[in-house]
Amino acid sequence: TYYLLEFPLFNIIVAFLYSIFGVQEIIGRFVSILSFTISSFFLYSISKHLFNKRVGLISIFFFNVFPIGILVSRAFLPDNLMLLLQLISFWLALKLYQRFDTKTFLVLLLSIPLTILAKLQGFFILIPIIFLLLSGKEDLRKKFLYVLLVGISLLVPLAWYLHVIRVTLQYT
Repeated sequence: TYYLLEFPLFNIIVAFLYSIFGVQEIIGRFVSILSFTISSFFLYSISKHLFNKRVGLISIFFFNVFPIGILVSRAFLPDNLMLLLQLISFWLALKLYQRFDTKTFLVLLLSIPLTILAKLQGFFILIPIIFLLLSGKEDLRKKFLYVLLVGISLLVPLAWYLHVIRVTLQYT
């Protein structure tokens, strides 16, 4: 039986590093730990932006010391990569909410599909992102265009998951 789930983004990164350093399990764990560590930075930045520096420090303290975080951060799984991409996407949406910038928006349009491709649960980041885009200072037509472009960026993950369904039905 052949099952296909998420796009192998995490696996591609690990395979690339394998081609450089050789096949070692520690490399997959390193990618996961690095994703977790960079996630801490974005969590701090988001918390500091929404509240203050103290709340940012408290948030990363708890993020880094909770046992489930420590356990998952070392796992050879795409979850931390998805979390990192979610936090980057939300951070970009916050920056756009403050002041619209075309480059930031284009990076957001790239990070959203990557988040969803990394793991399907990444889809839930769309709720706060669309909320931020709709509550920005732009006029209604521009807001509609932004949400439409986000929708168009979802065509890549949609195509991937339709492929997953087709492969799963064909080989199970």
